[in-house]
Amino acid sequence: MKQRRAFLAASVVFVAMMTNGCASNSEAVSDCFITRQYKKLALPVCASYVMNVASGDSGRMDIYCNLPYRRLHFEKNERGFTASYTFSAVLRSENDDVLQTKDVQRSIIVPTYNESVSPRADAFLLTVPLPAADSTRRAERYTLETNVVDDGSGLRYSERQEITARNFHRVKISASDFLLLENAVRDTNGISLRPAFPSLLSQFAGSKDSLGIFQEVYNVHRGDSLRASFSYRVARTALPHLYSYAELTALGYFQQFSPCSLKFDSTVYHNDSLFVASTNLPAGQAGGTVQLIQFYPKPPQRYVDIVRTIVRTHEGKSDSTVNSLRVFVSDPSFPDVTAPAELAEAMLFLARGSEIDSLVRASDMMARHPMADSVRLRVIGGFWKRHGGGERMQMFQQRLREANELFTACMEGWKTPMGIVYLVCGPPEAVDCQASLNEMWYYSAGNSTLAIPFQRVPSAEGEPVFYDLAPYSINDYLWQYFVDRWR
Repeated sequence: MKQRRAFLAASVVFVAMMTNGCASNSEAVSDCFITRQYKKLALPVCASYVMNVASGDSGRMDIYCNLPYRRLHFEKNERGFTASYTFSAVLRSENDDVLQTKDVQRSIIVPTYNESVSPRADAFLLTVPLPAADSTRRAERYTLETNVVDDGSGLRYSERQEITARNFHRVKISASDFLLLENAVRDTNGISLRPAFPSLLSQFAGSKDSLGIFQEVYNVHRGDSLRASFSYRVARTALPHLYSYAELTALGYFQQFSPCSLKFDSTVYHNDSLFVASTNLPAGQAGGTVQLIQFYPKPPQRYVDIVRTIVRTHEGKSDSTVNSLRVFVSDPSFPDVTAPAELAEAMLFLARGSEIDSLVRASDMMARHPMADSVRLRVIGGFWKRHGGGERMQMFQQRLREANELFTACMEGWKTPMGIVYLVCGPPEAVDCQASLNEMWYYSAGNSTLAIPFQRVPSAEGEPVFYDLAPYSINDYLWQYFVDRWR
């Protein structure tokens, strides 16, 4: 059912009330995309990664979780500052029947307040056994529901995702999902793996020169050869690039096309490694497991398809298995925007007259003689000196950060249609949505209340959600009203 609700975007309290209050209101409002995104910023949300591996006669799901300290409520006591939370996982069948439940209670103690609000995070692994596999099927479909409850604040966050579990025993060669790694350290207990979470790769890429992967290969026999290929693929076609209000309101605007649907048709890195199975593997009919840990150059800063292919050759016959993962990697300062050229590009939406030409030149990184960053900063500083000074510039940079946190998918959030509107107009005062298909943002401009409509672009399974502006949807009076407020 279509519902319209007042939207207090900046209020964490509002999000908490929706989570713990009346179910009908919460469910209606949570259908709106922007509301769901705000919940992710305000509630105890784990950066997670689910890895499907073989275990016994069936398999299991390894759930890696990384929960930032800043998402938890710490209390001061004689031991320092403490927080605790419960993480639970519920595995459901395609008919929504509960098949497995597991939970873990986590406690954190830090000596100082500054550490409780630092970028540190609590990380752990939870394993969920899968039901015995149907020998007639190559894979089973499940729904994995994860829940985090912060004991200190009572806030909770729940998320569902569809997962596919492979029947590792039905095929000649199979492999687990691959786990991205920050590092691998050998100690007295074996090898300790530190995962690199896909949603955090931008921060990771700024401090590391390489990215590792861990993967298990099954049904390997003594003397088998394994060729492990690793590739980064990107889209040769450039993402849409917007510079002005005129282009924003052009006919069709992106023409209802999602940049997340671009074809990965260009390989920018490829590596092949060859292994021969060691002598401690079974020589008979039953194959063994090989664990591979390898490191490669870190991915480029863009939307990347990471592809892993394993080819096993056994008694002269070859079989292969392929896994892939799509990730967005941005500048290490993400979600902040600090590069002068990118700041100038974002400011174009506020520019008029001769300001447009100077900011276009300042944002052009591909020019034959591009500006030096020192010159770009003078252009940026001159703009804000005329339009509100340093405080107004800081407000704009904060708005850029919020847009990135809310709307980033396969490109920086501030460059998406919703991100651009949010950047200029701010959080909507009310939201009207119908399931996840359409969304209307309402703003007051003077004595008028005007709406900006978005439509969800159809996408293939596994692609990020992307909303486009409906054609001819930007009201000129509304847009210029908010541009004037910036100026």
